[in-house]
Amino acid sequence: MPVPYDLDTFICKDSYDIALIAAGCVIHAVDNIGQGISKFAFCPIRPPGHHLGPYGAEMKFPSIDSTGFCILNNVAIGAAYAKYNYK
Repeated sequence: MPVPYDLDTFICKDSYDIALIAAGCVIHAVDNIGQGISKFAFCPIRPPGHHLGPYGAEMKFPSIDSTGFCILNNVAIGAAYAKYNYK
């Protein structure tokens, strides 16, 4: 049964595992591009990560709080992975 994490995010016992699978899809897409297998990639996954702020999902500073349904920032994960593996 999902439980509230913040005002508009609900999580369940499998949420973290599902988020890791989504991040793995992004890494796989980066590998396909980095290895020349594909020229483009699109990952139709949730959560994309755009609701996470520079300090994660916590509301540490009122002016830069970050709430929403994102558990991991898959865009940042993909960018960091590409940076360190395909310079």
